[in-house]
Amino acid sequence: MDNKEKEREISKRYRETHREELKKRSKAYRKANPEKVKAYNKLYCANNKEKIKEFRKAYRDANRERIRGYGNAYSRRHIEERNTYGTLWREANPEYGKNYYRSNIEKYNMASNKRRALKNGTQVEHIDVKKVYLRDGWVCQICYKEIDKELKHPDPMSVSIDHIIPLSKEGAHTYDNIQMAHLRCNFAKGNKVL
Repeated sequence: MDNKEKEREISKRYRETHREELKKRSKAYRKANPEKVKAYNKLYCANNKEKIKEFRKAYRDANRERIRGYGNAYSRRHIEERNTYGTLWREANPEYGKNYYRSNIEKYNMASNKRRALKNGTQVEHIDVKKVYLRDGWVCQICYKEIDKELKHPDPMSVSIDHIIPLSKEGAHTYDNIQMAHLRCNFAKGNKVL
């Protein structure tokens, strides 16, 4: 055993036998030098981003239930505070929900269609609308005219997803039963089978 290994072994034994004393010293140092500690932590984090990221991910993966328990316990202890915060935030940002809904209307429609298909007891798949758009080549499958990618709902010429056999007529919510259509064409078709 060389000198460095001996020193490490001695240092390790010292830390093990004087654990409480070292904790007290460390706490006193942090309290007396908060700026130095903050600067050191900032420097360490900047130099070890990947290491810290991997450590946090491993910890979260290993302790999912424990972390979820902390969140649930916190929520139960601070229910009034959370409700008040939520109310104040909604009052300060009245347009947030409406704007989010408007910008994600296709997502909401897909969730609604999936729910309706499940209620009917028909076949259901998770649908990625981007795949449908690519498959159909941005062409309305009802009038066979090109759909402008820039137009957004509620423009009548904007894109929408149409069920070939409507959900109301026991149609499935699958890629085989879904097509791209202008919003206007989709509304005109209604629940008819063309």
